[in-house]
Amino acid sequence: MIQRPASAATSVLMPYSTNPYPHFIRSLKLGQPYSALISICAVLSDFLPLRFANIPFNRVTTYKAHLACTWASIAILIGMDIVIIGTIITLLLKRPPFFVDVKLLKDSPLAIYLALNQQVTRNGGII
Repeated sequence: MIQRPASAATSVLMPYSTNPYPHFIRSLKLGQPYSALISICAVLSDFLPLRFANIPFNRVTTYKAHLACTWASIAILIGMDIVIIGTIITLLLKRPPFFVDVKLLKDSPLAIYLALNQQVTRNGGII
């Protein structure tokens, strides 16, 4: 919405998903790779406790299964860390300009309302 105005169908009226499983399919259909990546991380986080807790360790019989589950869990956690770091870097590099002094926002909650009202009137009534 910073680069160009968004239609209501792709911003406000988008169907709301409370579950990451159908949201992954919906985000792929709508062509939103970032949303799909976040929902994949949420789906993998559902299965991560199974990998951590449900493999009994016995050096003779289940050592290979233990190693496979350990490294698969580490790979999932590293993938999630990469997504978090990429999100932070993207937000820091491409954040929208904010024309109000941050100290003013910290001191007065009314300043937040005035800053938002100023942005609404500058953009022609559309946030």
